[in-house]
Amino acid sequence: MYRAVDALRRELRIRGGVELQLKKMIPVGRGLGGGSSDAAAALLGYLRLTRKKLAAARLMEMAAFFGRGCPVFFVGRASAGNK
Repeated sequence: MYRAVDALRRELRIRGGVELQLKKMIPVGRGLGGGSSDAAAALLGYLRLTRKKLAAARLMEMAAFFGRGCPVFFVGRASAGNK
């Protein structure tokens, strides 16, 4: 989550920081999408907070860097992926 927001901050050339707080409900590394959903939510939340926009293709590309499952959370429906 922290790395995702930092990457987006650099992508958008924003100098200021932001404070993040995370309350985990799904463990990272268990194959349940916990870390991926955290990164996706952080990316979307930061865009909303800064009132910035990013092309959907670029957002998906950035999300994929933070986990194979991360882009799935932008789709809004069930999705199949490869291991």
